[in-house]
Amino acid sequence: MGDLDGTAQCLTGVENEKEELHNLTTLLQKSLEELSQEKKRTLALLRERGQDVAETGSDRLASLDSQNPEVQLQGNLREIEEQMRSLLKEKEQAEER
Repeated sequence: MGDLDGTAQCLTGVENEKEELHNLTTLLQKSLEELSQEKKRTLALLRERGQDVAETGSDRLASLDSQNPEVQLQGNLREIEEQMRSLLKEKEQAEER
C-alpha cells in the first residue's frame, strides 16, 4: 500500500509542476505579446521621427547626440528585442521541462 501512496504523491507533484509550468508559459507569452506591442509602437515612432527629420532637413550629426529622441528610441528597441529573446529562451526551457 505504501508504493501506491508514493505513486499517488508523485503524480500529484507532477500535476502541480505541470500546472506551474503552464502558468509560467502563459505569463511568458503575455510578456512577449506586450513587448511585441511596445516594439511596434517604438518602430512607428522611429518611422515618424525619421519623416520629421527628413521634412525639416536636419543634418545627420544630430543622430549622434545621446539626447536625440531617435537614438533613445533605437536604444529602447534594442532593449525590447533583448528582453524578447530572453523571454523566448525562458519559455522554450519551460516547455522542454
